[in-house]
Amino acid sequence: MKSLWEEVRECFDYDDGALPEIDISRLSPSGVSAIYRMLRQRSYPVGGPPRFWNREQEEFLVDAVPDATALIVSGDAEGLYHCVVVTHNGVVLPELGIRVCPDTISLDFRGGPEWGPSEVAAFFALLRECCSLDPGAIVLPGYPDPPCPDRFVTAWSAFVRGQYTNEIASTASASFTSNAGARLSHLSGFDADSGAMSGVIFNIVKLWRRR
Repeated sequence: MKSLWEEVRECFDYDDGALPEIDISRLSPSGVSAIYRMLRQRSYPVGGPPRFWNREQEEFLVDAVPDATALIVSGDAEGLYHCVVVTHNGVVLPELGIRVCPDTISLDFRGGPEWGPSEVAAFFALLRECCSLDPGAIVLPGYPDPPCPDRFVTAWSAFVRGQYTNEIASTASASFTSNAGARLSHLSGFDADSGAMSGVIFNIVKLWRRR
């Protein structure tokens, strides 16, 4: 059986100049807010304070309003995109871009040697935690999609079924050992009865291929 890294390596380790996106979609308004808030709590911004624009193209600091994502969802604002460096399960991920849309949060990344087994394992665990914050959430390749998107879809579907649970746990343990001050998130396996990732396992391949 292939490891998670072996399954998706071609999706992450080559920089073709694009910034492929992974979409966390079908989000409720509260899900958009909760996921964005969690990502901000786990990261620091790159390139200055995050900003957004209203419909008149006036610029505002994200942190100057109580909930910028609510303005995006309502249509009173647009253009919320910025870059962050996220730490998850003690692993510092390569720089990610966060784009907020009314029912989707997209994470883009640049492929290259910065990605390896630990980074991919932490990224998948981060996506799982994002989905845990909204029962209707699904994860799909965005646009542009990563290289070999079918392999990503297959690996994600296996991941939410718990196929790589031991691999993720051992990666987190190794990261904790080398970063004694890191705080590890709860790494419970996916509970198919909880509905936390409703529709992902059975519909993810079908939904992505319809796009």
